[in-house]
Amino acid sequence: MGIAGRIARFFQSARITPLLALVALLMGLFAAIVTPREEEPQINVTMANVLIPFRAPRPGKLNNRSPDLPSKCSEKWQASNT
Repeated sequence: MGIAGRIARFFQSARITPLLALVALLMGLFAAIVTPREEEPQINVTMANVLIPFRAPRPGKLNNRSPDLPSKCSEKWQASNT
């Protein structure tokens, strides 16, 4: 049995384990109560715009091949960046 198993076995049979659990719970409650709150927190979310250059085809071609175009554009982009 490894060190984690020995530590677990010790705390399973120790009489102080419930006391330690209670202290940890009380410390967590205290931290939640003491932590300051904001009325309207400002959360910054990082965003990225991905632009794929594509020459515009005729409208008839675009309607017939539209499912294939994004995959081909991304394949060309990956090939040019490697």
